[in-house]
Amino acid sequence: MFVILRGRQLRLPPGVSILAASQFWASANAVISRPFTTRRPPPGVRENDSEKSFTLSYLVSSCGLAPEVAVRASSKLQLKSPEKPDAVLNLLREYGFTAADISVMVTRWPSVLCACPEKTLLPKLEFFTSIGVPLPILASKLSRNPNVLWYSLKNSIIPSHDFLKNLLGSNELVVQVFKRFPLIFGWCLAGDFSSNLSILAARGVPSSSLVSLVTRQPRVLTASPEKLSSQVDRAIEMGILVSKDAFLKAIQVLVGYEESTLKRKMEVYRQCGWSESDIRTAFLSQPLCMALSEKKILKSMAFLVNKFGCAPGDVARCPLLLGYSVEKRMKPRWAVAMVLSEKGMKNATVKSLLTVSEKTFLKTYVEKYKKDIPQLYDIYRDISRNAIPLPPKSPKKTIYTDTHLQILVCSSALSPLNSKSNFKSMFAILRGRRLRLPPELSILAARQFRASENVVFSRPFTTGRPPPGVRENDSEKSFTLSYLVSSCGLASDAAVRVSSKLQLKSPEKPDAVLNLLRLYGFTAADISVMVTRWPNVLSACPDKTLLPKLEFFTSIGVPLPILAHKLSRTPSLLWHSLKSSIIPSYDFLKNLLGSDKGVVQVFKQAPQFFGWSRADDISSNFSFLLACGVPRPSLVSLLTYEPRMLLAPQEKLSSCVDRAIEIGFDVSSNAFLKAIRVLVGFEESTLKRKMEVYRMCGMSESDIRTAFLGHPLCMALSEKKIAESMGFLVDKVGWAPSDVARCSWILGYSLERRMKPRWAVAEVLSEKGLKNVAITSLLTMSEKIFLKTYVERYEKDVPELLDIYRALSPLNSKSNFKSMFAILRGRRLRLPPELSILAARQFRASENAGPFTTGRPPPGVRENDSEKSFTLSYLVSSCGLAPDAAVRVSSKLQLKSPEKADAVLNLLREYGFTAADISVMVTRWPKVLCACADKTLLPKIQFFASFGIPHPILASRLSRNPTIIRRSLKNSIIPLYNFLKNLLGSDKGVVKVFIQAPQFFSWSRADDISSNFSFLVACGVPRPSLVSLISYEPRILLVPQEKLSTCVDRAIEMGFDVSNYEFMKAIRVLVGFDESTFKRKIEVYRKCGWSESDIRTAFLSQPLCMALSEKKILENMGFLVDKLGCAPGDLARCPLLLGFSIEKRMKPRWAVAEVLSEKGLKNVAITSLLSMTEKLFLKTYIEKYKKDVPELLDIYRGTLFSESCSLCNSCNPLRLHILNTHLQTLVCSSAPQVR
Repeated sequence: MFVILRGRQLRLPPGVSILAASQFWASANAVISRPFTTRRPPPGVRENDSEKSFTLSYLVSSCGLAPEVAVRASSKLQLKSPEKPDAVLNLLREYGFTAADISVMVTRWPSVLCACPEKTLLPKLEFFTSIGVPLPILASKLSRNPNVLWYSLKNSIIPSHDFLKNLLGSNELVVQVFKRFPLIFGWCLAGDFSSNLSILAARGVPSSSLVSLVTRQPRVLTASPEKLSSQVDRAIEMGILVSKDAFLKAIQVLVGYEESTLKRKMEVYRQCGWSESDIRTAFLSQPLCMALSEKKILKSMAFLVNKFGCAPGDVARCPLLLGYSVEKRMKPRWAVAMVLSEKGMKNATVKSLLTVSEKTFLKTYVEKYKKDIPQLYDIYRDISRNAIPLPPKSPKKTIYTDTHLQILVCSSALSPLNSKSNFKSMFAILRGRRLRLPPELSILAARQFRASENVVFSRPFTTGRPPPGVRENDSEKSFTLSYLVSSCGLASDAAVRVSSKLQLKSPEKPDAVLNLLRLYGFTAADISVMVTRWPNVLSACPDKTLLPKLEFFTSIGVPLPILAHKLSRTPSLLWHSLKSSIIPSYDFLKNLLGSDKGVVQVFKQAPQFFGWSRADDISSNFSFLLACGVPRPSLVSLLTYEPRMLLAPQEKLSSCVDRAIEIGFDVSSNAFLKAIRVLVGFEESTLKRKMEVYRMCGMSESDIRTAFLGHPLCMALSEKKIAESMGFLVDKVGWAPSDVARCSWILGYSLERRMKPRWAVAEVLSEKGLKNVAITSLLTMSEKIFLKTYVERYEKDVPELLDIYRALSPLNSKSNFKSMFAILRGRRLRLPPELSILAARQFRASENAGPFTTGRPPPGVRENDSEKSFTLSYLVSSCGLAPDAAVRVSSKLQLKSPEKADAVLNLLREYGFTAADISVMVTRWPKVLCACADKTLLPKIQFFASFGIPHPILASRLSRNPTIIRRSLKNSIIPLYNFLKNLLGSDKGVVKVFIQAPQFFSWSRADDISSNFSFLVACGVPRPSLVSLISYEPRILLVPQEKLSTCVDRAIEMGFDVSNYEFMKAIRVLVGFDESTFKRKIEVYRKCGWSESDIRTAFLSQPLCMALSEKKILENMGFLVDKLGCAPGDLARCPLLLGFSIEKRMKPRWAVAEVLSEKGLKNVAITSLLSMTEKLFLKTYIEKYKKDVPELLDIYRGTLFSESCSLCNSCNPLRLHILNTHLQTLVCSSAPQVR
């Protein structure tokens, strides 16, 4: 082999010059290589060069480099003896560097072998370990970022560490930065970097956002301070709040792209139908929509508009959709939705269809309907991967329905949809046999799937197990239950629930508590409510915990009945410290109100105020508003009814006050504080959207100003509510938009519960000539006065009037559907045609009451069922569900009154749940509205918040994983938390797991997880690998230990090293596949030419090659062997190649390589050609030769694909034959070494 390397050439047929195996090196670690076709020997290899020969040998044998990689590395390195490199390697191994880490490091920085281990490497390694970087992470990061070791410890690394520690506050966070971006330790952070951080902090960017920016996008901070400052000003002018995550995303875009590039992208959006307002709305909502390529924008917009039927303006309000892959997400999901829609089984909004995760999509849209449409999963998978027509298959295997044939029309030809090169995605391909579709059919629906934007889905929830925490034969539990029923007056079922949070051993302490409460005026009902909401009150110390607070409240003059009533319903007051919370709140209120009477009044109306700990913020904002001229009574009222407004940052409150005064509000009027509530509570972009809706409804700028000055809360209405109310008042009632602007408070009335029923009554009276009324007086009067003035007064003249009114009022408890339909059948009354109430086939009800568009009541709503009617209305009006979703949810829920449900929603909002979060949670778990807010929800939410989960993340994760809330805190959640904390060492690690895999906390099998974890640790699996497993593949820990043990033994027998990460990949495959499936895949590999030894080699190298589908294996092996000329045995030594996409990676790159080879410009190894990143490929193969071959990029993108195909099909067969012969010759010559 070395003789060949010294430059002897292989004589080949004339006209074809191919150097002998100049770059194919065979060894025990041989990796597939394409034969080089250049006449010159490899760079850096000179004849009779013993040092170079030693260097090559050392790189292969000691450093584990592949021969072709060793040739390249040797051009930058010259070793004379093994002493120094051996010392370097020993030092690296001592600090946890694995063979793979060493190979990577030497490849990226060959000169590391010449470095002085004691002076150059050791001090830096010691420093990083001293600040707490774990050895496995240190090895992984430094091997892939070896330039960190080039930097001076004194002048670069230590100053960077000091800067980061001062910024972040602890070495733990510095280690987090090292994990995510180790290169930052080589930057000079004292210059522009520090200045830019100061600029952002001065503009009000939260420190948490700055930390995230430093760790994830530090390059933004390397821009010149002038440029960054100007772009920050520009983002603020656009209306993006600096406290939002969108602000830093906007800065990334504005700093990272030139103005000309942004203008080009804006022009593309205009061509797609967006107005200037749409572009602004999209950028404010999702700034990264401007980071998409122009081709991506055009492709995604075309599909969403032409296929899904979305209006461009709708896409602008949800620009997140543009970032999804057309091929990998939009097309296959659309096809599934088409099948379901055709079958009449499910309709979905575009947003809900595309934004859900793959797992949720499969569960909600595929698995749920697999009994009705067994082929649905196969259709989805075939669309997701089918780029090349499949081989014909016997028709008996698959039966196509008419619906299937309708959607098999327009598939993409060259890009498979769900084929990532990352092997993690391959593990998802575990279930089901592949559906082979006829080659002549492409897969995608030609017809448009148009879904209502208001549809929300719900998932069934069933339970039947006894309450968690109630064990049989438990004397203490039995005593607790008995005490709760007999002494506290709880109902039996309530006592069972409460007993899961309480354990009483004797009656002494609870008796003392109850006696104290009775002494202070607590009735039996008050005690029952308090114990229900705060069971642990019975375990509290009456003399130390309760008595001082009760005495304090009575000392300021709170009457005992009021004290008992308020504390029993707000027991959280008694949790708070008297000294640190209650007394400071009292002092603030007394100084403000001047007397204890005022404080008592606040206690009566808002007792929860005494539990807040932010009295200083409230006091500061209160004083500011007082200084602005707001009357003290108005502020006292604000403090009582809207105290949260006083918690806003004073800078924001000040700017809102200035703006309200500029608009024309009088600070002494009540409308001023309402305006402040709106300006503080809504973002600028939201207010602009609402103003745009008013404009669309016909209001001028002057009208909008008039409406806002008259009733500021008209801007707090939803856009849908504004459009519906304006439509009714203008189209039905006949008002001009300017008239509505002068009475803007009318817009806040319910269309279904007030406007339509009262308008129907007024129309009847007007038709009869009995009464004509002003619409303002008609709508603004109370219910009692309306019934007296408009219904009872004319009962003799129009006996049916009350029935008409009740029939159109969905929330009226006396609604009678029979009487309504009697009226609808037109027995006596002639109603105006526009009301559609006479002998009509359809009863036109509001969108808010559900789709009542037939003569029958909607599904799930029975006649004379007022509770169901109330439930429907509550789901729509309070929970924000779409009408059809509310109908589905109402079949699993029955609300009798709003009290409990309101308490649940108030609790959720208090913990940061947005309207969208609440809608999602109620859809996924309707019975949350029947849950006890204080007993079921509050303890669990408080627990999660107590160990550091931010409220927005808590709300987002719990709303989408409500199963967590249904688990027992004591028996499930806390044991899982304790397990994770013991494993990870801190709450931060637990929070990270909650963020990445919240479903972990929804499992009730903590013992199984802990047992399997301990088993794997005992087997020698490294702790970091198991921590990663818990975050990304936790389900493996839920398999029975017998099966896990069997798979571990099998993997060890195969030759896997338990300390290697490949071991866990092997376990994933062995656990996830049946033996029969595993054998089928092995058989496929045999058919492709692999021997038993080849299969074993491939599996040991890349276990996830067994997770590939049989179709994927056949296609990739066929292409690599037949087209690229690789031998099957060579592929077994580099099975990584099998995971790459033929259409998205192999074919385009092969076409480029062929063109360069034909031109005599470059010859490459297949492994390097296919395995390098997209960015590196473009740089190495496209940009480098664009002057010589200008059309190269077009060939790669596919615009000149036919030409590249002609290269492969016409002039290349001889070349391929020669190359194949050459490859076989080299393999044969190296065979003894391989063996």
